[in-house]
Amino acid sequence: MRTREYLLIPLFEEFINDTTSGYRLQRNGKLIKPASIDNYHAALRLLRKFETNHKQVIIRNQEKLSQKEMIKERKYWKQFYFNFTKYPYDLGCFDNYVGSIIKCIRTFFNWLERDQLIAIGRFNKDFYVVKEDIPVITLQLEQLQFLIRDKNFEHSLPTHLKKAKDLFITGCTVALRFGDLIRLKWPNIEKMNGSCYLSTVSQKKPILPPASCFPILY
Repeated sequence: MRTREYLLIPLFEEFINDTTSGYRLQRNGKLIKPASIDNYHAALRLLRKFETNHKQVIIRNQEKLSQKEMIKERKYWKQFYFNFTKYPYDLGCFDNYVGSIIKCIRTFFNWLERDQLIAIGRFNKDFYVVKEDIPVITLQLEQLQFLIRDKNFEHSLPTHLKKAKDLFITGCTVALRFGDLIRLKWPNIEKMNGSCYLSTVSQKKPILPPASCFPILY
């Protein structure tokens, strides 16, 4: 007889393991992208932190629940969604981050139903994904030059802000996202004709050709 109750965290860990090992694939048969797996791990970390301040989340097989039990189940998941989305906001997170976590949760529930054959009902379909339009803020050339060349400003910064400034300037000059920058390693730096170049492939669909060399400008 199929178990009626499951703990969410162990199932979510199994979901990530199946994805990482390649047992779980995209619908077109391709492997799940590493960036998506990173998002799943971020969701798992948040779920673990959430459970340290709340009760363990229980997933119930709803296959043979009575009407009274189903009403109780609907209230349970409404309360989970309210508490779980409120938690990252209390930590200072923004709409787009919370929305990306909820997308991971919805994908996980789809996996439970399709791959694990657990009758989870449709209450998770009400987990709507919040999002916001982030205004694009650009620097003028003079501002960027200030960050690159002003030594007095640089010396006034603590070590961690110096590193953040250098990473930010690098992203501005080579047109790479933060996620691409933190994956760079020494083999990505190539020297040609006396100049240093950065050779990499962006993880997301780029505006430039997928494989490009960007000169290091400073």
